[in-house]
Amino acid sequence: MRKPFIVILSFVFIIGCKKQEDKNIPECINKNIFSFKMNVCIKGASINEYTFMGQKVYAFDQGNCIADEQTEIKDSNCNTLGYLGRLLGSTKINGVEFSTAIYIKRYGKIKLV
Repeated sequence: MRKPFIVILSFVFIIGCKKQEDKNIPECINKNIFSFKMNVCIKGASINEYTFMGQKVYAFDQGNCIADEQTEIKDSNCNTLGYLGRLLGSTKINGVEFSTAIYIKRYGKIKLV
């Protein structure tokens, strides 16, 4: 009788921690993360949060499927600010070098759904 209680309590604790972790992500970014997971490469896909040009931005990196895949940069309102290219070597968003962005965190490993 005690074992099911511990399993249920552990499950509730894990669910609660997950929601707490994602609480600060804007709702539209959460929706974009869900659709992003449906269309990413098996290797190298990631979503990273940065501070860039005075605002939080999110870098949606598609991974290593194709040499010229681009990383989409979105603001907290899900507006696309631009793309960072791999093969073409685009390094600027709105004329500003993205290398000036301050890394905040990575949103876990992206797994195929």
